[in-house]
Amino acid sequence: MKMPVKRDVFRNALISDFRQREFFWGRKKKASMRPGALSEEKLKNIVKEIGLDKKILITRIDAMGDPEDVPVEAILAGIHDDYFAVRVVNPERKLMEASDSKSIYLKGGGGLVDYYYTDGDIKEIIQDVDEEIMLEVEKDAILEIINALEVGDDIRISYFDPAEKTAVNCVGSMLKKFSDEHFIVLAKQINEAELSSPQEIDFDINTIPVLDIQII
Repeated sequence: MKMPVKRDVFRNALISDFRQREFFWGRKKKASMRPGALSEEKLKNIVKEIGLDKKILITRIDAMGDPEDVPVEAILAGIHDDYFAVRVVNPERKLMEASDSKSIYLKGGGGLVDYYYTDGDIKEIIQDVDEEIMLEVEKDAILEIINALEVGDDIRISYFDPAEKTAVNCVGSMLKKFSDEHFIVLAKQINEAELSSPQEIDFDINTIPVLDIQII
């Protein structure tokens, strides 16, 4: 099975930080509409139709009038009259923030960002379909591979993070194995990010679906 391709989440975090600084220092009352951007009314309708707690991909138009190459991955966290709020998806940051914890599922992701309907720089918002890949996974095949793995084996594992609503690629080793459905991986790399210190990820494939697993 082919490993899912991961988008540039670090760039998303930079976009998030920039927009939060922009909000802090003040913003124009009404920005000029960039060519190709969604109208205020259309943007409102799209956001309302998608709804809260859904993962979305936001493509903005830069100052030169070109669509950004990498969309912002985020989860809709609030829908208001003048703006909508999102939580930027960033599983790497979440893991790094948890370096002093035994569980990576305690911390937040990339932070909250507000997008005003009058910004006039959003080209497209679509609902992401990462969750749909779970329907294509052959669980029996995954269990067969896990059954053959032993503690200490170096592995590459792709899984669906239910909190971030995104597919994540991890490189590490099998640390503990309680059963074919419950095991602990010592993660050394998440997507393209090398971790400064290995972190434990507790897998129960009934709650954290494994999309692919390979010995390396």
